[in-house]
Amino acid sequence: MGIAAFLFLMAALLVLVSVIVFVALPLFALYRWRERRVPSGMSEAQYVEDARRLAEEIRGVLASSAIPSGQRSELLRQLQRVPENINRALGKLERLRRVKKIAQRSEGAGAVLQEIARLEAQILAELRRTHQTLLEMPVALMKLDLARGDRDFQRMVAALDEANRRLHDLAESYEELRGHRAWSAPN
Repeated sequence: MGIAAFLFLMAALLVLVSVIVFVALPLFALYRWRERRVPSGMSEAQYVEDARRLAEEIRGVLASSAIPSGQRSELLRQLQRVPENINRALGKLERLRRVKKIAQRSEGAGAVLQEIARLEAQILAELRRTHQTLLEMPVALMKLDLARGDRDFQRMVAALDEANRRLHDLAESYEELRGHRAWSAPN
């Protein structure tokens, strides 16, 4: 009975390992791939267009809301910067991809390619986060107007400010990286 139990346990272990290797790992890889992708059916350039359209919707909601003008003007100021920052981030993303094409043809560019992939993933993640923040805003403003909640409004302004700051910082970090590489490159 001992050998039969041992063989049964080994077979069960083999089945478990097979399930992990052939099912769980590919599913995890698919999940990670989808997480890094731009949302389905949406081009990266669509982020700018969506930001402009959503900003118009938000302006419309603000125009008919009872939110004090001082708070409204701060949100409008942040809102105006979002499409500009998205455009700037997309420009940096495109430049990274051009450098990536060159680096892929070069020997010994592994570290550069890894850094490009990291920056590319950061920019895409920030674009998705900013897009999500903008998508939530018109509904949140309508709910806020109904509830007359001042604290939630400040949270929305802070969220937009944070999105703008992150997009700006990513674009600036790319510029610093490019400048650093230019200075450290051997002549």
